[in-house]
Amino acid sequence: MFSRDKIRSILFNFNHFTEIIIIMTIIFSFIIVSYSQAMMGSHEGEKARNFLLEDMDGNPVDLSEFRGSNPLIIVFWKIMDNRAFIDYSLEELLFLKQYYAKYNKERGLNVLAVYVPSNSGNPPASELEEVRKIVEDQDIRFPVLIDRGLKVYKEYGVIALPSTVMVNSSGTIKYLTPGFPQSIKPVFKKQIQTLLRIEENDQNIQLNKRYSTANSNMILKSECSKRIC
Repeated sequence: MFSRDKIRSILFNFNHFTEIIIIMTIIFSFIIVSYSQAMMGSHEGEKARNFLLEDMDGNPVDLSEFRGSNPLIIVFWKIMDNRAFIDYSLEELLFLKQYYAKYNKERGLNVLAVYVPSNSGNPPASELEEVRKIVEDQDIRFPVLIDRGLKVYKEYGVIALPSTVMVNSSGTIKYLTPGFPQSIKPVFKKQIQTLLRIEENDQNIQLNKRYSTANSNMILKSECSKRIC
């Protein structure tokens, strides 16, 4: 049997430990909220900021040509400095390449890959050649733009590379995602489907098919009754 003093000591320590857990949980929650709010300078629900950048061949590309007509995905990316680590930028480019090939003509999905140079000055020719080599070797078909001076990078408030901005057909930012961990792929797939309204359209197609089938059966039964099938 425990003495009263021993029981009081246990209860005191337990309560003290519980208070510490509660305080740590509250602090951790604040950290998570602050981190999520500080992800990017842009915000979901606002119009995507317009920008004008040049592609790999020096041709000007205006975001306004894409914004507000069809769904658009903007990905900010860079060349991996240390090849010993996973190249998340390349991983995302290859991931988006699949969806662009599937939905560009079918659903009007556009993708703009904004390359962020290693410094705020004019990127050296060797760096641009490396970008071009990646694009050609990986057969990237969507436009790759060069953010000279990091102007767009700063305007959008990007703090992690790669980072993704998904814009709906009305030009409003639907989703913002910094980074590209492996676990995000199913989330990205769902977001792209929502962006393209695939599930909603597929449901309407299924309903139309059911209605058409039901209607055809009714007509067939009517004809059969007339002919005494």
